[in-house]
Amino acid sequence: MNYSKFSGQFVCKMAMLLAFVFAACSENNAPVAGGTVEETGVYALSGRVGNVYPKLLAKVTDGSANVQNDENSLYAAKGTVVTIYELDSSSLAATGRMFVDTIDNDEGTFAFDNLSLNSPYVLIETLDSCITRNCVERGAVSYLSDVPLRFKADGEAYVDSSKKYPVVLNAIVDLKKHKKISVNMLSDRKVRLVQAYFAEGMSFAEASKKAERDVLENIGVYENLGNFEDLENENEELNYARALYLQLSEMDNWSPLIDETEKLQYFVDDFAWVYENVYNIPSSVFDAMSETEKQYYLNTKKLFGYELGYLAYKAGLGQCTETREDELVLISIPEIENIPVSTVVCRAGKWGLDSKKVEYVKGSMVDNRDGKTYKTVTYNWGNVTQTWMAENLNFADTVSANVDSALKANLLGKTRCWEYDPSCELFGRYYDWAAAMNVDEASVELKSVVSRTVYDAVHHSRTSYSDTVVVEERCRKAKLIVNVEDGEENGVEYCSLWSVSHECLSVDTSETLFGYCSYMYRTCYLNRSSVIRQSESLTHQGVCPDGWRIPNKEDWELLSENMKSRGISFDDSYGSGFGDVEPKVTKSYGSDVSRTSVVKKGGEMFASIPDDNDDGLLASFSNGDLFMSGKITFDFFTKNRLRPNYEFAVRCIKN
Repeated sequence: MNYSKFSGQFVCKMAMLLAFVFAACSENNAPVAGGTVEETGVYALSGRVGNVYPKLLAKVTDGSANVQNDENSLYAAKGTVVTIYELDSSSLAATGRMFVDTIDNDEGTFAFDNLSLNSPYVLIETLDSCITRNCVERGAVSYLSDVPLRFKADGEAYVDSSKKYPVVLNAIVDLKKHKKISVNMLSDRKVRLVQAYFAEGMSFAEASKKAERDVLENIGVYENLGNFEDLENENEELNYARALYLQLSEMDNWSPLIDETEKLQYFVDDFAWVYENVYNIPSSVFDAMSETEKQYYLNTKKLFGYELGYLAYKAGLGQCTETREDELVLISIPEIENIPVSTVVCRAGKWGLDSKKVEYVKGSMVDNRDGKTYKTVTYNWGNVTQTWMAENLNFADTVSANVDSALKANLLGKTRCWEYDPSCELFGRYYDWAAAMNVDEASVELKSVVSRTVYDAVHHSRTSYSDTVVVEERCRKAKLIVNVEDGEENGVEYCSLWSVSHECLSVDTSETLFGYCSYMYRTCYLNRSSVIRQSESLTHQGVCPDGWRIPNKEDWELLSENMKSRGISFDDSYGSGFGDVEPKVTKSYGSDVSRTSVVKKGGEMFASIPDDNDDGLLASFSNGDLFMSGKITFDFFTKNRLRPNYEFAVRCIKN
């Protein structure tokens, strides 16, 4: 893309495009009065046009990532037009004097040796031309591939180089301060702000600094990263700010039919990928990487910090200041669901993730029954030490000789995996209560709250009351069979109306036994105290491996109280060490596995204690807090279809 130097007439026409910002171009190109005699001088100016980005960043396509070894810059191509506009020193309006050249190299550099100016303030305008938006064909860090294609008669595709996207980058500088200039995306965003603040009465230096602060604060960066036009001492942090702005500018280039919420959602999705695949990788994985791969992860993680700051800005969290040190704040954008990070903490002037953390030691254990390995976490709460499994149990061996026969019987048909996790590898296994506690369900009383209707013949009134009863043995075995002809027992008679003196006044007959049972015992629960007494709950092993047991109420409460006192949430897997209570799985849509989705399951776990009311206890999580619930009820209809709707994860604790 080579261009000849523009004629004076064409230069004048180019200047006219800036008429709304600058004064109009004179027909004879004569200088317009401006500046002072003291500021008149001859200046030399050189620089480079283009954006520099961090090396080795994520190159994401269809959910996969590769290490990017490309050049970390996007310089203007040969033929890019560079125009220097002289600005009036009292108003920053264009005086009409200009100097034009074209870039004749592949490094995007330009030079003007003798600029005779009446004012040291100039606007540098560069006009590049690319086949694709943001010049992705020259190696930009980009997630878009919008190369315009045409097709030959035989169907072969080729790039339509006649379709070009103009890329305009500007800078506004004081030549008394700058001799070498970087013209880039950030300097371009600064220009109009400098002009506005200068018009309000600020000095050029003050206007320049305030404009830089505003540009950065617009993406959630509140620190001084240096002068945007500084070429000789270019701050590396500016590269990350430019990379973030590039992502945002690409969204601006999308179809106008896509609104701001949709654009932000795309950004959040990219952010989620980094959070899952980069930020939280195990140290063992990182240590095994090559030096290039390590740098890739470190740089991408650093950009993640800038993206996190931008999300905090969009959520209205404000600046992380010294007075807000250690403050935990929820990131919430009402229009956007499933932001991967729910809370952030203010630390050393930045919103981050790795600040608040309870002290813990990571480890692992092997279940000798089936050879599976589980992550563990150990806490020292002063006078008490707890070691927990940091992931859910996944044991269901009913075959091996080294598994107790009673446990085999109690597990059979009483565990399952989640729909999108057929091997239970992501969520762990779900157990019903008898299987988790390793007890024979037949030995556990099944109780139900039933309703009685009593008719008072004297007062001609009906009264209903509730009574807790033991479910009949025949109903515990009743199964749903669709067709009576298939062999289900006949229905049974039952009393539907009682007298005050407990005599049956009205008898009904159900069509089937199951119909009778599901009518009579609509809601049931297990009376656990008949098999696990409170005195035994401290040592009850249940389905856990040898040396481990089902946690009880005191175990959960000790863990919860210590987490809360340190400001840690259970669902912060890094801060708590406890692991994910809402694991992430790959969700299948038809035959395609298209995206990662958070499935809100796995946040409820068993505790074995029957309390004073003979109720079992359940540990459940909501918004990162722990709650202990008592009686666990289930629908009789569901229970007897062999799919209890109360199956839960098991997290064992070490004896």
